[in-house]
Amino acid sequence: MLFRLLASVFCFGVTQFAIAEMPVEISSTTPDYVGQRLVFALKEEIRRSTSLGITFDRNKPRLQVNIVTLDPNSSMPGYSTSYSMVILWNNPSQPFPFYLTQFVGTCGNSRILECADGLTANVSDQSDNMLKLFQSTKH
Repeated sequence: MLFRLLASVFCFGVTQFAIAEMPVEISSTTPDYVGQRLVFALKEEIRRSTSLGITFDRNKPRLQVNIVTLDPNSSMPGYSTSYSMVILWNNPSQPFPFYLTQFVGTCGNSRILECADGLTANVSDQSDNMLKLFQSTKH
């Protein structure tokens, strides 16, 4: 019961999600080369997705993905990156974003596409969960 109440509060004003793509805003801090490539690959994966789409419109409800990367070895940079990715539900009609989940990991220079694919799957999973939540609050 409490879950449905919270769901309806966080979903208020989200009736326009009978669309094909879930809007995803990506904010990143990537001072390292491998991290920049990882975020670029993630954005490209989302652009290719049929269920997700990149958005820059902060006036609409969306998934907000925040990524921070750092090179773990400053004496030999460029071989890998350590990342933290936080996924939020951001509804502009609410005062604060709603925390969904987070991930941390490392990614080697030769595995950027595989890492981006895994991160995209995580974003897609959260998108599916939000859409299921919206559908359950309609009934």
